[in-house]
Amino acid sequence: MLLVHTFVYEPVSEIPMHEGLIAMSLLALLMSVTVAVLAWMYLQRTEAARRREEGERLFRMHADTSPLMLWVNNEHDRCIFANKAWRNFTGQTLEQIVGDGWADPIHPDDRDRVFHDYIDRAAKREPVYIEYRVRRHDGMYRWILDTGYPRYNEAGEYEGYSGGCTDVTERREAIDELRQWSSAMEQSMDGVARLSRDGRYEMVSQQYSRFVGRAVEDLIGSPWEITVHPDDLATLHAAFHEMLQSGRVEAEARGVRGDGSVFHKRVAMVARHDDHGELLGHFCFMKDITQEKQREEESLAVTRKLEVLTVSAPVPIYHMLPDGRCTYVNPEWGRVLKMAPEHALGLSWIDIVHPEDRERSQAAWQKAAQTKTTFHEVVRAFRADGTLRWFISRALPVVNSAGELEYIGTLVDFTDVKEAEMSLRESLRAQQLLHMREAALRRELDHRVRNNLAGLLGLLHAYKQRGLPAAQLIHVIEGKILVLKEVHELLASAAGQPIVLADIISRLVTRLAPVGRSSHIRFAGPRVTLAGTQAGAMAMIVQELITNSIKHGALGVDDGHIAVTWTLGGEASAHLYFDWVEMPLVQQPRISAQSRESGIGLSIVEGLARAELRGECTYGPRLDGVDRAWVVSIEAQLEAPDRTPPQWQKELKPSSA
Repeated sequence: MLLVHTFVYEPVSEIPMHEGLIAMSLLALLMSVTVAVLAWMYLQRTEAARRREEGERLFRMHADTSPLMLWVNNEHDRCIFANKAWRNFTGQTLEQIVGDGWADPIHPDDRDRVFHDYIDRAAKREPVYIEYRVRRHDGMYRWILDTGYPRYNEAGEYEGYSGGCTDVTERREAIDELRQWSSAMEQSMDGVARLSRDGRYEMVSQQYSRFVGRAVEDLIGSPWEITVHPDDLATLHAAFHEMLQSGRVEAEARGVRGDGSVFHKRVAMVARHDDHGELLGHFCFMKDITQEKQREEESLAVTRKLEVLTVSAPVPIYHMLPDGRCTYVNPEWGRVLKMAPEHALGLSWIDIVHPEDRERSQAAWQKAAQTKTTFHEVVRAFRADGTLRWFISRALPVVNSAGELEYIGTLVDFTDVKEAEMSLRESLRAQQLLHMREAALRRELDHRVRNNLAGLLGLLHAYKQRGLPAAQLIHVIEGKILVLKEVHELLASAAGQPIVLADIISRLVTRLAPVGRSSHIRFAGPRVTLAGTQAGAMAMIVQELITNSIKHGALGVDDGHIAVTWTLGGEASAHLYFDWVEMPLVQQPRISAQSRESGIGLSIVEGLARAELRGECTYGPRLDGVDRAWVVSIEAQLEAPDRTPPQWQKELKPSSA
């Protein structure tokens, strides 16, 4: 209507007025309709924009709450949006993502491949399906699966791609691990198969297929019984049901190949369950042990032959492990040692070895086992009856089929040979001792004869100077020879060893004292031993004192008696203090002082004390006190006795075998 008022009517023709009015009304109506249409179109466009903005807001809100990484490209293949999940994953802002910035976190080695693949598929308007590595916000690269689809508007016009990304790192690692595991299974010496709950093959390795001699495609869907020997089906059925109860079982059986040939196998069946514990089937791990069984049979045949050999062998045979445990002995072992074979098993054999040989034989065994060398030892062992026998034990190392070290050995009883050897050695030793003793006796005899002759010559010279009559001189010489004889007998009985002083006095008193008067001489003192020369000197001193007492002292009167005492003193008791006391003191006129104190007998005593006993002699009457007595005192320096037995008297050590 506003437009109508702007027109001014100017008649240009002779058209009637009413027709002009009609034309103008129509023109006004047309203009009003045009304005209304334009207003309506404006309102529609405004509402569409509002709705589009609202839809975009809702899309962004829902996209940012999605756990998936979502993205949107425009028709120029430039990124215009990536949701919060992507931004959190990569650590990028929305401003950094738009355009081509979204590709910055892609691994450099994958970037060209990703762009090329995307551009190629976008050009063909095909779905995008790409896996590549993206740097996470912590700097670590993760594998993602990027999936996108082309987007069109209502008019069918291309507007770009929309898609989403999923982190598939764990899935790829699992796939890689499964691939490696599958490759390892294919290369494994064992065959592997997966079977269903009803016992049918679902998956079979190439090695399993080769073992059973059937193609993989022929096995899939077939029951496992077709690979088992009919006679062993019951065994494996029982093992199968045991596996269902326990979850795992091992068994050995004969198998049948596709060509009908028989082989031996060892299988391990392991049950498979889902996450809820429901049985899915089982895995079967199989190994062809045909050659192993053949070796076992051959070994059993050899073992049977060895058993026959060992049972019939005439020597004891034993089998031992490196740790010293005995596992077998043959019957001959029991016969020789007169005991049941059980006494040898384990470590019991040690108990029958002589105690002096146990440590040595065990050490020798340990050394042989450590160095894997032959064991060879001589031992003594007790039989059940208690007799001791000599044995040569020899064992050789052998390696069994399992690669373990063992020992097989024998015992040789050589007791008779050993006893003959010992007897011969004893005879040789006795003969050697006899020769040595004879030589020692000759040397000793020569030494004593020389000493005795020298002593006698000295006495003869002394008596000659005194001018003794021949008869008296002969009597004196006889007495000295008697003393030498007694000393010689004592030395002989002592086998050259030192003589006890009390034995010298006792023997001479018995030989020299007047009849019925030996009890008048009493002696006492500690045990003192005298070497050969000093023993002879002391014997001559005692002989002189007894002879002197018979002539001039207590043994010459009825009520006389003699007390002989001695003690030891000084360092290491090397000093001997000897006292000869005669009571009562015999008075004149029977005995003159000159005859007693200056006689040749006491001179001999003094000389022997100084020369042989390396001491001093004092004598004279003791006039103080109630008892008056004649006293001879000797202080002697004893020689250290040589307690080493003569060479001929030493026992030779028995040689060890």
